[in-house]
Amino acid sequence: MSSVWKPILIAVDGSSESVSAARFGTRLAARAGTRWRLVHAVRDPGVALTARLLQDNAAELDRALAELIGPQLEDARGTAMASSAPGELVIRIGRPAPVLQAEIERCGAGLVILGGKRHVALGRWLGGSTALDAVRLLTTPVLVTKGDLADLDRVLVAVDLSPAAQPTIREAERFAFLAQSKLRAIHVIESLTRNPAVARWVDQQRFEGQSLAALERRVWPSLRIQDAERTVRFGDVVAELTAEAVEWGAHLLVVGTHGKDWIDRLLLGSVTERLINALPAPLLVEPVRSQPDVFGDEALLAQVAKAPRAAQESHNGVGMEGER
Repeated sequence: MSSVWKPILIAVDGSSESVSAARFGTRLAARAGTRWRLVHAVRDPGVALTARLLQDNAAELDRALAELIGPQLEDARGTAMASSAPGELVIRIGRPAPVLQAEIERCGAGLVILGGKRHVALGRWLGGSTALDAVRLLTTPVLVTKGDLADLDRVLVAVDLSPAAQPTIREAERFAFLAQSKLRAIHVIESLTRNPAVARWVDQQRFEGQSLAALERRVWPSLRIQDAERTVRFGDVVAELTAEAVEWGAHLLVVGTHGKDWIDRLLLGSVTERLINALPAPLLVEPVRSQPDVFGDEALLAQVAKAPRAAQESHNGVGMEGER
């Protein structure tokens, strides 16, 4: 189950959180036998103007950036250099997420690590969150640390019944195998009847039974680590994932992103965004782009998908007889 690890990018900005991210990321690189690269994105207008003046002289630009910004990053750089893995610090001009994506393409990175921070709601609305931007834009997995992440003895992976489940499991297994850690998979079944528009059309008990059957048939067999644990909780997804991460003492919570159609929004909402904001444990987000349904063609939620249309037809007087 071992795999070759690609270079690891670590976003640094001079904060204590980024120093912790640098410490963990470079240790991980050493363990995985790969390189690391600290990346700092500069958005200061004055520095951008200097860069424009020196844009035809890359070497001089690098020296100027190192002189201007380097001292702010010395803690992260010093921490990283203590690692036995090879690496470097680069300073680029631009917003963090696009800069990181450019570095992914430049060095073929397979993971981006960010230091987790708490943001007030207004700050998120006005300036956005680097972690959220990274998850939305980047083509590699994004790991958001929490505090000084020292080990990975317990990896918790959240699975659903979408095509995102299998690649998410694979990424969790990669970390579990590297760290020789325990792996636990969790699925949360939400109550669909909390939404009045859907409650009339959904048999919650039947939905839960079908979900449990689908887990046994299609998801649990995807776990390749033989002693991996499996658990199911009922309730709000974020609340239950948070509770499980805390109660089990997870060192890493792995989730996958997938398509944002109306069923995803109905059942999950913006789960990843809420988890990044709450950060119950260090969080690894696996980006799952358009994927075929690796579990087959069955539509477990077909009856739910019909609900809005049925409700609309009823409202227009063309639905069930009793509703005309």
